[in-house]
Amino acid sequence: MKLSKHIIIFLVSILAGNAAVARDVAQADKFLLSVNRLASTNNFSTDMVKSYFCLTMVRGESGRIGYVRYRGMGSGCGLPIRAFEVDIPSVSANDDIFVKISLSNKVCLVPKIFEDTFPGGTSSLMPDAGIPYYSAKIGLNTASASYQSFLNGKYCIYEINLKIKQSAK
Repeated sequence: MKLSKHIIIFLVSILAGNAAVARDVAQADKFLLSVNRLASTNNFSTDMVKSYFCLTMVRGESGRIGYVRYRGMGSGCGLPIRAFEVDIPSVSANDDIFVKISLSNKVCLVPKIFEDTFPGGTSSLMPDAGIPYYSAKIGLNTASASYQSFLNGKYCIYEINLKIKQSAK
């Protein structure tokens, strides 16, 4: 009896949280449309991985999909994540990798540390949604990149054009 009571409480708590999650997902869908529009105008893939209000897309010119692995203070989207790592498995040498990430559901400007870490890029607004994002091209010698990011505000779509070279095994 005690076990079933705990299960009921657990289910009720899940249902209570579902309304907030549904709202966030609906909001994310709006941004997903804008991301897809931007993607289609830049020959990006519109294959997205969506988890709650987190949107990620990593794609190389060779068509391989990569993944974003979160780490730091949180293990999933919507948590106060302080760092993330981009993993690009088996990419071709000199692939151009595009990463689009929405890290939070609050209002946020492109963090200064992002510009400091990846200099020479441009700040802009997403079409239609008017979300600020920063775009930069970076030369790397490894198939992963990580950086610290301050979370401060609303949905931010970050676009990173990474020049990836496979690391020696």
